[in-house]
Amino acid sequence: MKKLLLTLLTTAVFSQMAMAEPVKLKYSSFLPETTQTNHVTIPRLKAKLEELSGGNLSVEMYFGGTLGAGPKTQMRLVNNGVADFAEIPVPYTPGRIKGINVFELPFVVKDNLNGSLKTLDLIKSGDIKGTDRFVVLGALQAGPYLIHTRDKIASIDDLKGKRMRVSGAVQSAIAEAFGAVPVANIPATQIAENLSRKLLDGALVDMANVYNFRIEEETKYHVTNLELGAFSVLFLMNKEKYEGLSAENKKAIDTVKGEWFTKELGKEMNIQAKMVLDKLKGDSSQHLIELSAADLKKAQAKMQAVIDDWTKQSALNAKVYQAATAQ
Repeated sequence: MKKLLLTLLTTAVFSQMAMAEPVKLKYSSFLPETTQTNHVTIPRLKAKLEELSGGNLSVEMYFGGTLGAGPKTQMRLVNNGVADFAEIPVPYTPGRIKGINVFELPFVVKDNLNGSLKTLDLIKSGDIKGTDRFVVLGALQAGPYLIHTRDKIASIDDLKGKRMRVSGAVQSAIAEAFGAVPVANIPATQIAENLSRKLLDGALVDMANVYNFRIEEETKYHVTNLELGAFSVLFLMNKEKYEGLSAENKKAIDTVKGEWFTKELGKEMNIQAKMVLDKLKGDSSQHLIELSAADLKKAQAKMQAVIDDWTKQSALNAKVYQAATAQ
């Protein structure tokens, strides 16, 4: 009898210990820990979730492609449950999230926070489609994209014939409109290497990521007053994982997902963009270029043609562009 009671007591103790184990959420990013998102925002999300859940949720962070290398694999990792949520660079999985590439168009995104909140609004309204199989934790528009070149440019005409790294069909159209040669399928982490080998003459990159991807090492000329779209990133969670959580843990996630997390993402990227700009200003080897009023007018006309062509491609494009640019 005593042996039976001891066995039952031991079983109960271990059961309680098992019940007390926090639920682990695995976060994946193909980017290094040093980015503003991975170094600041994700740890802030981790702390918030663990606090709100009373320690019942634990976030494990896997940076630099530890769970799966490369930007193209991130959505698959979440789909397959290898990662519970991930930083997903949407242009690397074209066609999966429809309508979100409206933010790649020129002049739609003014800054990271503005564009990120707009993205969230369009997901909620149904204008951006394809996220229903996930739980959308947050959205980030890394932008606006700017022109960075190895050689000096005094006007947009100087871009003719330049091999410019782009991401996605819209950025390709932008480069072609300036007479440049778009070069796609180069991950952001390999831009500097390709610039160094002179396989590229420049790149379209948002200001916040110039140092993250070592763009400043190979490009010394940066056009600061021509906004050329943004790069869409979604932070998506495996829906089955979310549905399997307790009501209390779901409540913790519901508190941070959407506006809170999106604001944190956009705010921190704006901070980083300003830090980068200030750092470039303080470096005598770097040159910040402002195009003339005449050049801007010429560029805006070329970009309007890109916008018009994109909106004519489908009724969805026309509708989402109207929604994205509504005041």
